[in-house]
Amino acid sequence: MADPEGPPPPPPEYEPQSSAGSPAAPEVALGPDLIPPAYLPAYQVHLFSGASGSGKTALSAQLISAFLSGGEWLGLKIRQPPFVGLLAADRAWTDHKLWLDAAGVADLPHYSLVDDATVTGKLIRSRRAGDRFDLFKASATKLLRSVGHESWPADSFLIVDPISLFLGGDFLRYDAVYTHLLDLSQWALQHRVTLLGIAHAGKQRGDPKLRYTRPQDRIAGTTAQTGCAGTTLHLAPPTETEEDWYELTLVPHHAPAMTVRLDRADQDGLFWPLSTVTPSRREKRTVELAERVLTQFPSHPEKIHYRELVTRCETALNLKRRSVLKYLTQLHAGGRVLRAERGWWVRAVEKPPA
Repeated sequence: MADPEGPPPPPPEYEPQSSAGSPAAPEVALGPDLIPPAYLPAYQVHLFSGASGSGKTALSAQLISAFLSGGEWLGLKIRQPPFVGLLAADRAWTDHKLWLDAAGVADLPHYSLVDDATVTGKLIRSRRAGDRFDLFKASATKLLRSVGHESWPADSFLIVDPISLFLGGDFLRYDAVYTHLLDLSQWALQHRVTLLGIAHAGKQRGDPKLRYTRPQDRIAGTTAQTGCAGTTLHLAPPTETEEDWYELTLVPHHAPAMTVRLDRADQDGLFWPLSTVTPSRREKRTVELAERVLTQFPSHPEKIHYRELVTRCETALNLKRRSVLKYLTQLHAGGRVLRAERGWWVRAVEKPPA
């Protein structure tokens, strides 16, 4: 018997909508990069991660100072935006202000969630109050109105510390994080604002072999964060680098990744780039092992076959074939050994000291 009410209606289809629910706006042309070339593109959501206490807030304060005054940040040239603000969602404003004062920043447009008595954790957890993107929009509007604006000045820069609160409530849920980043990205384009979100780093194990090799993968939570964001920045303290310095790594989509080695002042906690290039422990170890491989070569001009060299290094140095090839390539590039013929190698003639 046929259903008197007829077949059910087809499911609704997705239509291009902006995050505000209106029809999709025309494509927005991006402004010039805030850190050229392509290290901090305009009108995107970027992520800055690091362990708690590593210095993210201090380094962010220095970036704000550079944007307000123009010039450079850690030796990197920057483009000065017309409006800079800070949305603080973790600690009271007095805490953030200490770092801003140290960096020479005064009277920064800001909004602090902790200092807003009308916002409670219970309200944020209530679904009736809207999702986390609604919370972000409300917070950003309060920041704007605190300085008498009703709309964002074009080409503004906004730090959200931390952005984690506005990513759906569960770092491990790819769909929740992805869709919230989609909303934030559309908001940034719509208002022509560049967002730098401070993100949490995952807990790092003591053994470096058990850590993620790439710094950007140390952000706590799903890969939707690094996949949907623009540039990812990661600040690694000495306990993580196992060196005497900090490392800030920038991983953009349209430029080579870059790592800046930093030192930090004991008095004010601010950072500056190291002026001298100091070999890392890993680099020193690489040079040392290459020299040890060289000791397995006979004296010039006697040749040695690659297979024999691998056998000697495995026995005397406990090195695998792949490692021997790596150090042999390094010695060859440095002119310490020469290829005599296919498969055969010979020490280069040592030049007498000048």
